[in-house]
Amino acid sequence: MKKITILISVIAVLALFTQSFAEPAPGFKKAVGSHHEGGMWGQGMKGMQRMKWWKNPENIEKIGLTDDQLEKFNKLESDSQKTIIKLGADLAIKRIELREAMEKPDFDESKIKKLIDEIVKLQCEITKITMQAMLKGLKILTKEQRKKLIKLRRSGLHRKKGKTKKQFKEKR
Repeated sequence: MKKITILISVIAVLALFTQSFAEPAPGFKKAVGSHHEGGMWGQGMKGMQRMKWWKNPENIEKIGLTDDQLEKFNKLESDSQKTIIKLGADLAIKRIELREAMEKPDFDESKIKKLIDEIVKLQCEITKITMQAMLKGLKILTKEQRKKLIKLRRSGLHRKKGKTKKQFKEKR
């Protein structure tokens, strides 16, 4: 039972980190396509500026983050975003190439299959980098801080203050 509780707690924290670190650059979502609707890019929030939990003064105080930890989170976010943006640009280009290849009357099936494989590989790499950033983020926190973060997450850290779950969903 203890293992299940720990697993659920880790998954909850990972879900929180996913939203924080996997934020694409403006215009990137449109270029890459609908693959990222919902999912890790958080499209469900439709234009709302996603809250970076470690930049909220209330959360900093409640979790007890140090200046050093804040600096590490900001660097981790910046580094992972740079890598994901580069891969996302490569992904967008491959999707354009695939579209062009498929629009030809005499399409080359082997070329199309190769492009599909390249697209899948890039998508997996983006997911892998995101998950690695989340893991690094977990390592920045102490065990006690992770417990506090999980508690905050369960109490509605992801929602705007004053909004109920129903109101939040209606906005989407």
